[in-house]
Amino acid sequence: MAKKQTRRSVSVRGTTYERVRLYCERIGISMSEFVEARVAEFFEAGIKDQTAALRVAAPPVSRTNGNGQHEPLSDKELHDAARFFTF
Repeated sequence: MAKKQTRRSVSVRGTTYERVRLYCERIGISMSEFVEARVAEFFEAGIKDQTAALRVAAPPVSRTNGNGQHEPLSDKELHDAARFFTF
């Protein structure tokens, strides 16, 4: 008999996925270990801390253009990235 599945998937923006991947690779932990620790910390914090954390954790999606300025991704770029990057 198969065990009940306890793991689930969460989709994130491609830029977020890449930042998490590089960070985890650099410090030598799995991405799931990092994400689970951050989520646990979030829920253990007080409601005021959670609200502040949400504002910090959700930066606008952008890329740097040739002049070093940030510009938003197009809807098509966001849609294309969402097809390839999931947890």
